[in-house]
Amino acid sequence: MLANPHPSDYPPATAREILLVGFDQPVDKNILQMPIQGDWIHCTQESNAFLAFRWLTQHVEDLSTFHLPYAVLCQADWLIRDQFHLVRQMAAHPHLCTVPFVVFADKDKLPNMAMLLAEGVDD
Repeated sequence: MLANPHPSDYPPATAREILLVGFDQPVDKNILQMPIQGDWIHCTQESNAFLAFRWLTQHVEDLSTFHLPYAVLCQADWLIRDQFHLVRQMAAHPHLCTVPFVVFADKDKLPNMAMLLAEGVDD
């Protein structure tokens, strides 16, 4: 097997970064068996769209440390109250538009899936 003749210009991320947005309590209370920190994963939790987008852009602005977050996990009610502002900002960004945006909802409060998908939610 030949080595890749075009190695990436960007250093590999040491851990997969996940941004958690809009959860009222620590996410491990909402998502069973969710590892919050570890050698392979690092989670940051925000409850404000401005701070969340700032965290995201800081990860892609400096080319010497450039790495895309692995995913954004968001609470559905928060996203709807935010009027989809965060997901729209990500969709308009040249790099962040490729980061998966996943929404979580309570079983008894399922939002309109067609609406979520139309706004740019991935899952």
